[in-house]
Parts: sequence; structure tokens; C-alpha cells
Amino acid sequence: MSSAERDKAEIIALLDRWIAAFRAKDISGVRSAWDDTYDGLVYQAEEFAGPLVTWTHIKHYYREVLTKLIESVDNFERTGLWINTIGNVGFAYMVSNFTMSIKGAARPYSGTVRQTFVVRQVNGQWKMIHYLSHLGTS
Repeated sequence: MSSAERDKAEIIALLDRWIAAFRAKDISGVRSAWDDTYDGLVYQAEEFAGPLVTWTHIKHYYREVLTKLIESVDNFERTGLWINTIGNVGFAYMVSNFTMSIKGAARPYSGTVRQTFVVRQVNGQWKMIHYLSHLGTS
């Protein structure tokens, strides 16, 4: 396996761990996908006009969303993935279908999410430093 192929496989594994942790509402697992040492983080959640740009805000966001808003993640399935790397930086575009039960909502929230990730290699591991999502709901 070439270095580029290995990098792509490791980035896929990172994104798969992030999805699995989100589905399980595993706050520590979701947070561990991020490079909490990087001083230029960006998390653009669909529900906010502006991005979260500090580790403190991102880690609190996950706690609030996964404990207070989302009752269960019933489906989170990747349907498309494109990855490129340049040195120790990677870019991923992912399309996924999801269904979530939201506390107090009469019916599940579902749709397709288009996500862009920027990751970097830190101490031999790929970590997220930038995340942008755009939802299409049904």
C-alpha cells in the first residue's frame, strides 16, 4: 500500500470512528476525532449562523447536542466519500443519510447531510481541524 493509500485508509477509519461515536452518543469518542491542540479549529454546525472556533465551544457543543437534544441516532450511513491529501493535511467530502429522534419532537428528523472535513496528521494520527455540514431534511 502506498503512503497516499495508507493516508486515505486512515482518514476513512477516523471518519468511521467519528460516525460510530456519534451514533452511540459517545461524547468522548466524538471529541477524540478532533485535534484539540490546533489553534485554528472551525466547526460550522447547520443550526448556527457562525462557526465554533475554539476547542472549549466545540467540546461543549457535543455535550449539549448528544445529551440534551438528540434522544437517539437511529441511522447514520455514509453513501459517498471523496478524500485527497497534501502532505500532512487531508480533505474529505462525505454524503450520509441520517435519522435521529429529537427530544420532544413528534417524529424523527431525517435527511441527507453533506459534510466537508479538513484533517491533519498529528503525532502519526489523523485528526479533524475543520468541519462543515449542510443538511437536507425530510
